Amino acid sequence: MKKIGMVIFIVSLCLLCISCNIIEENSQVTLSEEEKPEKLVVYTSGISHGFKLSDDPETEVDFEMYPSKAMIGIHGIGGELDCANGNIFAQALEDFSKETGIEIEVHFLEEYVGPSDCLQELVDQGKPLPDMLFVGKFSRYDYVRMAEQELLLDFTDMVEQDEALGDQYYQEVIRGGKIGEKQFILPVLFNLNAIITTDSFLAQLGMPDPGVNYSYEDYLHLFEESCLAVLGNVNKEGLYEAAGNMVSGGYFPSVLIAAAYPSYWSSAQELLIEEETLASIFRLMSEYYKQEFAAIPDWESNELYENGSDMRAKTNSMKSEYTDAVLNNMGILLVGGRSGGGNFYNNLLTDATYFQSRYQANGESMILRGIPTKEDSNSYSANITQMAIGFQRTQYPEAVYALARYLMDYEYPMYYGFSVNREITQNQLEAIQNTYYTLYPDTWSSITAGFTTQEVESQTEELEPLHAETVSVIENMLGHIAGAGIPYSPLEYTMFKSMLGGVHNQEYTPEEAARWIIEQLKEH
Repeated sequence: MKKIGMVIFIVSLCLLCISCNIIEENSQVTLSEEEKPEKLVVYTSGISHGFKLSDDPETEVDFEMYPSKAMIGIHGIGGELDCANGNIFAQALEDFSKETGIEIEVHFLEEYVGPSDCLQELVDQGKPLPDMLFVGKFSRYDYVRMAEQELLLDFTDMVEQDEALGDQYYQEVIRGGKIGEKQFILPVLFNLNAIITTDSFLAQLGMPDPGVNYSYEDYLHLFEESCLAVLGNVNKEGLYEAAGNMVSGGYFPSVLIAAAYPSYWSSAQELLIEEETLASIFRLMSEYYKQEFAAIPDWESNELYENGSDMRAKTNSMKSEYTDAVLNNMGILLVGGRSGGGNFYNNLLTDATYFQSRYQANGESMILRGIPTKEDSNSYSANITQMAIGFQRTQYPEAVYALARYLMDYEYPMYYGFSVNREITQNQLEAIQNTYYTLYPDTWSSITAGFTTQEVESQTEELEPLHAETVSVIENMLGHIAGAGIPYSPLEYTMFKSMLGGVHNQEYTPEEAARWIIEQLKEH
């Protein structure tokens, strides 16, 4: 059986039946017979959302990942919609097909697709592009460059003429799908940047509860104090990233950059990121790498483990098992970020529900606080985590838009992210305060909910509803969104990744690394 360790997901009991109803009154995009194609081709994420289960329910669950390999995100497997067994995005596409009679040919891609040169290569070779790309923040396409190459479909006129796309949607998030002044991306799901910690750890630092009005610089100071505090006390790890699929420490700056700036460019495509902000993050990272770590049981058995302070070993251990020993040694956890992964897919709600339960069991009081933007301590940036993108060469732009709007109004399980549709998100906020949730210790069993082994069943536990005071913090953040950004892998993954090691090894000063990144972005 192919598993990914003990990655923990939270599944609402009321959402396990993947009916995923559509809010029909919101998405009234109709197509004439001329606009209605027989088929649309859609590329969507195949890993880790897509997998195949054994056809025999009496046997042990057998997972067959598809595709096992995808060449730079282009070669996928079309036509295999095994939706009932876990791929919620493919399920949404299939439901659209059933309701409209339009065939959807789906190609499943690996999560970490890119770069965008591969799409340009198809264009140069005269090969067809799909009608739509429906992917998440893990994808490493350079969407800005794709727009410059005139590969993307411009949704601007359609959005402006869509009267239903009004106040019931998070307009700041929708505007985040603009590149320059054109709407090339339609956001479907999003997340927020925040910290999760405890009263006892803040007391250990001698710092007050950060509240909702701490400034961005105050948070940087808090994080630095967290790093320094553990140098003389290896019983606590001061600061931990919600480990994504990047080198250790690489996701950390993704959270901080995305929190500081709602968007990386102005509407005129002028760079908004300041050199000093990047340098301050690099300086903080220098302290981050100095952290000493307690001896966590069984870390030594990890095949990547080399010594007690090996960051990569620690990251992989943290990703695979959330034991009480690890939780007891965690000071502050960062969640969010536009590029890289998160603990439980992409949603602050599920992160908070899990940690509230575990800390409460240990007699701790959890604190969740949003990280504000640099410009305003009462505003917060959102991260677009799932998006619909059309290609200019499609013969059916109206149908692509209709599909994108359908996806925006689709009810995904809450652990996939906040819906851009306010009504859906508000319903989730209400439900999470009144519903007990099942915690599964295994990725596949949590999604499939019913395809569980005896071992998995013995390790499940029930989580209590999320406390109202935590939900109010999240509601405040949702009510003060300054803007939203699309994933920008060239900065958050490639550039920062390339500079982190150099700063850590003292090959570059934080200022030199920041200056190099700014120069590269301006040249691009």
